[in-house]
Amino acid sequence: MEGKPQTPMTGRLPRTVRYVRILIGIQIFRLIGLAFVSGLQNGTLPATFVIPASTGDALTAVTAPIVAFALGRGGMKTWAGALVWNALGLADLLNAVSLGSLTGSTANIVANYSFVFVGVTAAVIFHIVATALLVRKTTMDYFWAQ
Repeated sequence: MEGKPQTPMTGRLPRTVRYVRILIGIQIFRLIGLAFVSGLQNGTLPATFVIPASTGDALTAVTAPIVAFALGRGGMKTWAGALVWNALGLADLLNAVSLGSLTGSTANIVANYSFVFVGVTAAVIFHIVATALLVRKTTMDYFWAQ
């Protein structure tokens, strides 16, 4: 299977593409970022942090299954779109962490939303690994051959 790139018409997807689809699809867990809205409602988190952080997480989570599904169809535009999606998702995480630090809400986040450490770390790792798999030669050969 490693020799000739597989297409949806000739067989299974390459292993790297299957892994990328899983890593992207699992990002739906970022819907948990909407939990920050409760911090805005009860006044423990500032709107300057909550609105961009929860909106970015929600958009990433909602689009994750769409991007993962599209990757199964192949094509260079799909490959490029997945790279852009990964870059935007990673940028959103970095933005949220920066805003959390700059708005002084770090103490409240640590005290009330400790799941953030595991979630953000996992999401960053998933984005980095998915991007690394997307730029592998075997993966690019699959998408560029269509």
